[in-house]
Amino acid sequence: VKPVGLARSIASYLCREMTNHSTPESAAFLGRQSHSTVVAGSRRVSSMIRDGDAVAIDGPKHGMLIRDLVAQVRRSVDAACSEDAA
Repeated sequence: VKPVGLARSIASYLCREMTNHSTPESAAFLGRQSHSTVVAGSRRVSSMIRDGDAVAIDGPKHGMLIRDLVAQVRRSVDAACSEDAA
């Protein structure tokens, strides 16, 4: 998966996990034409988490488990939402 595609997939996954929005609403928010891209991206990340896949960060020798990357992004989103609410 290319870096931009992975980022979109993680965004799709987190939209489904962290919101109550429908997949068409999430697709529109993410600028995607079809809700199927949100479904496919979310499934891809779920599968990668389940399988314990790693992704290269700053080169092939610096890998990170996808579940850790998703957790890090989730924490960042939560922190930004908390700041906005304050």
